[in-house]
Amino acid sequence: MADITIRRPHGVPLDDAKARLKRLVEDFQRDKPDLVQELKWQPDGLGAEAGGKHFTGRFKVDGSSLFVEVDLKTFTARLAKSIVEDRLGKAVSREFPA
Repeated sequence: MADITIRRPHGVPLDDAKARLKRLVEDFQRDKPDLVQELKWQPDGLGAEAGGKHFTGRFKVDGSSLFVEVDLKTFTARLAKSIVEDRLGKAVSREFPA
């Protein structure tokens, strides 16, 4: 089970959701290059896996929802869980407003 799980209905066309997911993940990678050491997209662009020393994250959209799961790999990362969850939630809300 993931340490952080976000599921957000999006109500936008799939191509728009895909573009929003791309921005969300790329902004995350750009803002935290020291944390995001690897990023792998699914061939269809509907999902990505990001990882680094402290976490592994899975990002995915389908026709109706966004899904984000983050596993925190270190004790230090788990101590910062509420901060990570808050920042990730704000980023999700920017791209996928409720």
